Amino acid sequence: MEKGYFLPVLHAHLPYVRHPEHEFFLEENWFFEAVVDCYIPLTRVLMRLREEKVRFGITISLSPTLLEMLSDRLLRQRLRRHMERLVVLTEAEVARTYGEPGLNSVALMYRDKWADTLDVFENEYDGDLIGALRSLSTYPGIEFITTAATHAFLPNLMPVPEAVRAQIEGGMLVFEKHMGHRPRGFWLPECGYCQGLDRFVREAGGEYFFLEAHGVLHASPRPMHGIYRPILCGSGTAAFGRDPFAAERVWCAQRGYPADPVYRDFYSDLGFDNDHRHVREHLIPMLPEGEPSFTGLKYRRITGAGVSKEIYDPLVARSRAADHAGDFVRALGSHVSLIHEKYGFTPVITAPYDAELFGHWWFEGPIWLEEVLRATSAREAAGEGPEVISMTASEYLRVHRGELETAEPSMSSWGSGGYSSIWTEPEGGRIAARLLASARRMGLRARESMTGGPSKRALDQAMRELMLAQSSDWMFMINKGAHTGYASERLEEHLRAFDELMQAAGNGGPDGKRLHELETNSHFMKDIGAELYL
Repeated sequence: MEKGYFLPVLHAHLPYVRHPEHEFFLEENWFFEAVVDCYIPLTRVLMRLREEKVRFGITISLSPTLLEMLSDRLLRQRLRRHMERLVVLTEAEVARTYGEPGLNSVALMYRDKWADTLDVFENEYDGDLIGALRSLSTYPGIEFITTAATHAFLPNLMPVPEAVRAQIEGGMLVFEKHMGHRPRGFWLPECGYCQGLDRFVREAGGEYFFLEAHGVLHASPRPMHGIYRPILCGSGTAAFGRDPFAAERVWCAQRGYPADPVYRDFYSDLGFDNDHRHVREHLIPMLPEGEPSFTGLKYRRITGAGVSKEIYDPLVARSRAADHAGDFVRALGSHVSLIHEKYGFTPVITAPYDAELFGHWWFEGPIWLEEVLRATSAREAAGEGPEVISMTASEYLRVHRGELETAEPSMSSWGSGGYSSIWTEPEGGRIAARLLASARRMGLRARESMTGGPSKRALDQAMRELMLAQSSDWMFMINKGAHTGYASERLEEHLRAFDELMQAAGNGGPDGKRLHELETNSHFMKDIGAELYL
């Protein structure tokens, strides 16, 4: 009989980036790289496990912004073009490194991998990754959920209930449009929680969400099972707390598995290591002359601090990923056995991760994940199963809901510091105030959208611009000093468009050409209007 449950959760999210006004746009590469490095490899892992009838469990959050980009015809065309360039680049690299066996073997690995990825995308998925994901949603061990419409940090919006409801219900509607069903679970952006937020999730049909560990540990009253069982909020929604044990072994930059010296080094990229003109010719003609950028083709392994980076060996790295999966499962078994034997109950180990870690940042991550899911799969015959069994959040609640304690979670997030500082200090406070003021204006004017005509179109687009401005990603980038210029520009751009449209709506409608331009530049939530704020 199992002594514990393992609840892996992947959160797949990217900010909405679409620039049809430019033939090439550097930030769109975030989307292309994530699809090639992460989303397609993970989809293939899940399909392989399904085909082999492995009885595993995993919960995956698909953000509305990601789903809208995956369904966008223009971005899918550009994605295919990006993948074709990768194949051309690696063909050129295979020829260039012919006399260098170490480098050549890595170039051959990339050529085969990217050619195979392109073939799968075009011929197996017919260019439709959402369709492939939708086909997986019928498998009992795979549960897809969603998050807020534009991944807004919801505690900041709580003074305007309409804005919170719009973000949550908007996320539900976009997910239902693409996946064909209403999700049972909800990912709180940045795991951000404050008192009362569970009621909004419940109103939208969400049965559970996830929190950082202290969101559950500091709940009132303090739960006797800690993070090893979810708690029931007053609304009846369940809150699962992240287990630091599972987090540290994978997330920690110093001690986590991805830091192993044999793994591929993310930052040692051909775009920085070689003649940029060579890379430019084959892959990235949109970059200014002399400007380096990531290509995805990385020849070096992590190696270690203070020494020259050695050449990456894919076979050694693959073997190490399998070893690390075995180590994780053994440690997981010891972890749950200790809890089970000491406290006399069967714990659930909740392990949420950013999906992009697997394949993009940690190249070998999909191998590790597949091996972990195989090792924690249930067996048909009694007595043959592992001590720890992976399962989905809904499956756990179906069996154990009656055993849960009721408590009010604590204010928390999984951002730096564990609370809201990234989105409130110091610049974040000023931006949060502007977003709140704009949300109040939207709430007051939303009813006018029901009257139709030019004003309705303007208000509908104003709501979309406001929601895109509310994305937690912009403030995160500004706070961390990463892509600060782009994040600031996007934030200001959406707020300016919102103000312009709100003013025009009050004057009988905006200029038709300008409204068409704004609607064309963003295809986000095109079938959802300002009535979401009612």
